[in-house]
Amino acid sequence: MKLRVLIADPNEDFQLLMKSLLSQEGDMEAAGVSSDGLETLSLIQTARPDVVLLDLIQQRLDGLAILRRLAGREDAPPVLVLTGFVNAAIVAECARLGAAYFIPKPCDPGALLQCLRQYA
Repeated sequence: MKLRVLIADPNEDFQLLMKSLLSQEGDMEAAGVSSDGLETLSLIQTARPDVVLLDLIQQRLDGLAILRRLAGREDAPPVLVLTGFVNAAIVAECARLGAAYFIPKPCDPGALLQCLRQYA
């Protein structure tokens, strides 16, 4: 069974890069892509990804708001926050809201794939 990853990122080039990267891995696939926070929440419900790769920058609903809505939900998948928006307060808030891991952009693709496997 393949590891299903939801890619929630506003950058279309990054979405395409991640989809390509996942498709090259025999044990992973994209469960969907989104650049809109409300769509991301909807896809979490309908696509049932094993793990969510979440940038904090989203249209309509930002990543922190998404984490707040998922906090405490038993059916919520692990969320790896991958963003260029990094400071200690943001990292602490993501952790408090239940993010499984925080990865600053840019990052090493191999390390990112390893994190996805580890936290799914």
